[in-house]
Amino acid sequence: MKKDYVRLIISDLHVGSYHSKENKIYDLLKTIEYDELILGGDIIDFIKIPTFTERSADLFELVSNTKAKVIYVVGNHDFSFKKFIGKRVSNVYFTDKYEFDYCGKKYRVEHGDAYEKGIVHSRFLMNIISVVQDFLERYFKYNLAAWLVRRALKKRSLKRIWPAVS
Repeated sequence: MKKDYVRLIISDLHVGSYHSKENKIYDLLKTIEYDELILGGDIIDFIKIPTFTERSADLFELVSNTKAKVIYVVGNHDFSFKKFIGKRVSNVYFTDKYEFDYCGKKYRVEHGDAYEKGIVHSRFLMNIISVVQDFLERYFKYNLAAWLVRRALKKRSLKRIWPAVS
């Protein structure tokens, strides 16, 4: 019997940030068999003050040793990887977007910061805000980023999902 092709898409892990849930994603990656891993941006949180753990190292090792195809779509928190777009480092291919066909439809994976307005595109302001946010989250042990996302989602909802345009 033919094995189905399994494509796993994950994003916004923010490895190195206080609330990154590294154990959960490690367990997921160890449990699921996949042929292609698409990392949809903000996998490593470089704009905060990242604190890497032994589990961070385990995650990096797991991804770099996988036999699966690994695509890394660069996001706004891991913009340090922008210089790698179009290149392969070890088994990881870096890009700004990734398209694939599935069941006769074309899909595109991009990081959402391209569609945001405002300070998201000011690296200097985002660095300052992120360092302050990181300090507050570590000091108060509260996930301020999740609270901000929930607040923003209450104000707006996803209007539509549109097909990829070639």
